[in-house]
Amino acid sequence: MKKTFPVLYLKVLLHYAVRRSIMSMKKIAGWLLAAVAGCLASCAFITVNVYFPEKEVKKAFQTLDEKYLGQENEQKPAPDADPAGGEAP
Repeated sequence: MKKTFPVLYLKVLLHYAVRRSIMSMKKIAGWLLAAVAGCLASCAFITVNVYFPEKEVKKAFQTLDEKYLGQENEQKPAPDADPAGGEAP
């Protein structure tokens, strides 16, 4: 059986079209893999160890404690003073 020119030409075109689509699918898969790897790398946990001197932190906490909690206690009226003039409960 002798193949005619158009049939052979169509087979060759089909072969290259399939080959080209497979190559483009491989490129897409490669880019997709790179994107997924990039996303995973960007979500990696980073640990930063910071040293805080214990004495200075305690001193700063006491200063803030005195500043804010000390003022709060001073500003509250005495609980036994009843502004309505009635008896204290």
